[in-house]
Amino acid sequence: MNDRLTTEIERIRSDPSIPALDEANVKQGVILPVLNILGWSPFNTNEVRPEYPVQGGNVDYSLRIHDANRVFLEAKRPSEDLSRHQEQLLKYSFADGVRLAVLTNGLNWWFYLPLQAGSWEERRFGVIDLRNPDVSQTTDSLIDFLSKENVRSGFAVGYAEGILDRLWKDKKIEEALPKALNQLITDPHDQLLALLNQKVMELCGWEADLDQIKRFLANVSKLAYAPSNPKPHPLPSPKTKQATQSFGNYNGTKIVSFSFHDQIYGALPWTRMLITLADRIYQLHSSEFQKVLELRGNKRPYFSRNQQGMRKSKPIINSGYFAETDLTPDQIVRRCHALLAKFGYSPDDLTIETA
Repeated sequence: MNDRLTTEIERIRSDPSIPALDEANVKQGVILPVLNILGWSPFNTNEVRPEYPVQGGNVDYSLRIHDANRVFLEAKRPSEDLSRHQEQLLKYSFADGVRLAVLTNGLNWWFYLPLQAGSWEERRFGVIDLRNPDVSQTTDSLIDFLSKENVRSGFAVGYAEGILDRLWKDKKIEEALPKALNQLITDPHDQLLALLNQKVMELCGWEADLDQIKRFLANVSKLAYAPSNPKPHPLPSPKTKQATQSFGNYNGTKIVSFSFHDQIYGALPWTRMLITLADRIYQLHSSEFQKVLELRGNKRPYFSRNQQGMRKSKPIINSGYFAETDLTPDQIVRRCHALLAKFGYSPDDLTIETA
């Protein structure tokens, strides 16, 4: 699947006619070929149903499994501003209880969790631009969130929920930081006053009186804090690097710490984190650990009992199983989330702090 999808993305990227296509040709020449490679059958209307009727209109495609709507996909021409159409798509999805929605003009693919709280923009957990130079990451992200197998298993939605939770966490922290600073400055704690006075003493040799420090902090507050009721911090826009591929971004980072199942681990190499997590899963689920053999990519298994088909691997403690380790950090995080999903955990059960 990876190789076929990469080839298809390269074809789309190099086709000069794509930006000028109308909506019908985008569906025929871009969207349906991509869905086909991702495991959906465009010729089976019980699986890829066009013009699916919903209250108030139609959705271009409903991707269905066992007669249940799993993904709503709305298509537009490449010149179309997608932001003008997200509200309609998400209203349709919300009304029908569909947990995953995609809005695309063939080149940009916007992914949403319609049933989550927040504005339409705040329900968007990622954006893919097929013109992104990192084709391998584009391929991985499309497979993670739109392949039939990952939609069927629930991995796509579970992984997406973890991403959206992290985006919300970052947004809330960014909103809280200036408020926290303002409270510390306008109503300083004795420890803050003492610490600041100590630093003044080190720099000039004299202590300041407390009123002088408080007057100084009051002036700092006027400069440092914005007016009340700030506008909500938006999720990354499609023009930013993060939003272009907001599903990974672990490559080039180091682990500061990670936690799982109430256990916190210190800094480890990325491959060691995968093995440590697999060790812990084996300790918790040894009687059913053989399920890891169901996790595999297009060419190689993620786990094996004999290392066959693996380029590089490490053993999982006392289990007789091995894990593939010739991976990038982004790939390792995806493997970890796939492993968690297989044993009923959420992506939120794994927390990773990086630097």
